[in-house]
Amino acid sequence: MTKLEHLQQLVTRLISCLETRSEIPDLESDALIYAGALLRRYRLSEETSAPQQLMVVGPTQSGKSSLVNLLLEEPLAEASPLAGFTQHPQGFSTDALSESQQLAIAKQFPDWQLKQTLDTEDPLGYTLRTISSAGTGFSVPTIVWDSPDFDSVSSRSYRQRVPVLCAMADLILLVVSREKYADQSVWQLLRLIAPLHTPLLICLNKTTLEEAELLEREIRQRLKKEQIEALDVISLPFVMGGEQLQATQGAAKLRRVISEQLGLQPQPFPANHLQQLLKQHWPGWTETVRQEIAARENWQSLVESTIDESIALYERDYLENPHYSDTLQRTLTRLLELIEIPGIAGGLVKARELLSWPARKLQAIYRHKSGKSASTSPDHEISVLTDAVNHLLLRLQREIGEQTVSGQSVPRWWQGLLNQFSSERKTIETQALETAKHHQQLFESEIENASQRLFNHLQKHPTTLNSLRAARVTADAAALAFALKTGGIGLNDLILAPAMLSFSTLLTEGALGRYMFTVEQDLKAIQLKAVRQQLFADVLKQALLGLPDKLSAPGLCRIDQQQLFAAESELEALTQ
Repeated sequence: MTKLEHLQQLVTRLISCLETRSEIPDLESDALIYAGALLRRYRLSEETSAPQQLMVVGPTQSGKSSLVNLLLEEPLAEASPLAGFTQHPQGFSTDALSESQQLAIAKQFPDWQLKQTLDTEDPLGYTLRTISSAGTGFSVPTIVWDSPDFDSVSSRSYRQRVPVLCAMADLILLVVSREKYADQSVWQLLRLIAPLHTPLLICLNKTTLEEAELLEREIRQRLKKEQIEALDVISLPFVMGGEQLQATQGAAKLRRVISEQLGLQPQPFPANHLQQLLKQHWPGWTETVRQEIAARENWQSLVESTIDESIALYERDYLENPHYSDTLQRTLTRLLELIEIPGIAGGLVKARELLSWPARKLQAIYRHKSGKSASTSPDHEISVLTDAVNHLLLRLQREIGEQTVSGQSVPRWWQGLLNQFSSERKTIETQALETAKHHQQLFESEIENASQRLFNHLQKHPTTLNSLRAARVTADAAALAFALKTGGIGLNDLILAPAMLSFSTLLTEGALGRYMFTVEQDLKAIQLKAVRQQLFADVLKQALLGLPDKLSAPGLCRIDQQQLFAAESELEALTQ
């Protein structure tokens, strides 16, 4: 990223975040907008140079537009006695702008649109016209900006444009009348722009000769008390008609001071002043950001601890359950196939298929009539995993709900998370169940490996292997006899029962039993690791920790710790 881009991005995000929060004081909001525009100007100053810019600012009915016309010596800015008449920036350039200068002006107002005519319904429009500099008296190419007021009733919808204009100014001309010079809004603006030490000229407009000296002295004393620097305080008399005002000594002095100031060698951007301004307000601006980061860390801890609880439930109710048998029985079933005696095996398999056909046919007819599928009842592992996932989601939903009403410092964040969680819960639950079933399919390879390990071990112990084969033949014969008496009903469930009983007895005896226990423990460890990673980490944890990234409620900053750290690092290095 280019210089200060992280800092610029974070300030821009803060502006968007805080402007929707009514509890944020206007002073803090204006300072943030001012700082964002200053950062933009600082970065633009390294790319290209714009003409000198004079910003004419002031409260409503102070005579800003009339003063712009006085300086340009032409009635270009439309004046009106109505409060809040000028709501958009209107620029007048005394020289034609080059392509690079036009681009620089456009960049300093990135969210605004250059218009030919202004519409009060368009909040982000501005105009910029080129005029003849022959009669203006400016010694260098200059853009004179007529700005909106910042104190009328309607100004709340557009007053934030004034800090942006002040940030771009090479010279600020503050216009006040004898009725407005002491207004709180005027001094709030002066305090806002003071830290950058931008050249400031104050024009006391519409004064009588008797009161001019008194008011000038009072303004200078207030400036000194507030420690605000100003080039001068110049009074303009109240006269009827613009032509008479142009000929006054005050008007001549005002034009001269402005021309001399703009004609000076441009000074480097005061990066140290910008850094001081940012640091002064930084704790207040980023308080919400830090609270959101803390809330996100709290959420991450909740997810991780609740996932640990759910995994513990899976271990207790399935892996460590005394009736744990699903995985082991599937392993032994595969082992039964591996130790079939060549020659006899084929006949027994065919006999089992023929004898089990009536039962399978009857079961199929029953399922068709009842509308049940072959897998209507989930196995033990799927049932336990479903309970664990439900526990996880219910616990988290309850915890989020408690955070929204517990007086937390960022209730917006928790309420937004609750809304997002509720909208995605069903999707997360469905995806988790599908993952659990897929996990079982993938785990078949581990079952195959375990049965192969047992078979390889048995091959090294021929006596035990032959005993198991003998038990297998006996078990199959008994099962066939039982099936003949019962007509094959329930054969699929019963045919393995005698074999499993014989196998369980033989496999758990002596040294083979210890090896069997080792294989079982290895299977459980692999199964736990697979469930932890495939279901809880890759699906549930990823989906739940990703919910804060999707929050879009008004007033949320959504700035993470890494972005804050990068911005603060650039802030510290601003003057280096």
